[in-house]
Amino acid sequence: QVLLCRKSLPKDPLALEDDNEQAIAGTIQHALLNYKLSVHFGLESEKPDISTLTNEELEEVDEVYNKALVEYQYLKKKYARVEVLLEEKVILDNYLPNPSWGYVDIAFIGHRAKPNKDGVYDKSTIYVLDAKFGRIKVDVVDTAKNSINPQLCSYWCGVYDLFKDKYEITKGIFMILQPKIHNYPSLILKSNLILDYMKNVISKAVFEAVNDDALMIEGKVNG
Repeated sequence: QVLLCRKSLPKDPLALEDDNEQAIAGTIQHALLNYKLSVHFGLESEKPDISTLTNEELEEVDEVYNKALVEYQYLKKKYARVEVLLEEKVILDNYLPNPSWGYVDIAFIGHRAKPNKDGVYDKSTIYVLDAKFGRIKVDVVDTAKNSINPQLCSYWCGVYDLFKDKYEITKGIFMILQPKIHNYPSLILKSNLILDYMKNVISKAVFEAVNDDALMIEGKVNG
């Protein structure tokens, strides 16, 4: 579970519910996706060994790759510049028990061509996209619980911390890219709502879980 993770958020919080063969294939698919996007955006990346992937799994990577580029072009039409982060490590110590971190599959940061009079790029947007190659459906929002996907929310806040001093980030976008079941849910929220949810819901739940575990361990030791 993402909320119970002590250190690094897992790449796929539902990976343990897929069989081992699918989990291994998913890791290779992530590496191939990163390679293909890196080549497209002129970034360095090592080509992975994809000899074990089936044609269907290769097609799934292509589907995610094409979807990601469509979303990039969407931002390009709205903003003068769009920065690209691929497999970026983000530090989450401001929100979760230290040390905490995660790796963002894809993040786009859209902003204006020139900063305002204060040297800040105002009205910027952070767009976080997360590839899921498993067969178990992953949602951006759990409507029954009125909750945001904790992994995406955490990653967005990690990217926010990287750019908050340079950009006035007013909006966030989340998207799941799950080709095996053609699941592509997305969500747009104001930045203050994302940050409030992270601090008041996700962070609170994680720290409470950690404290409960610590009390249980202490009880076992002293009992």
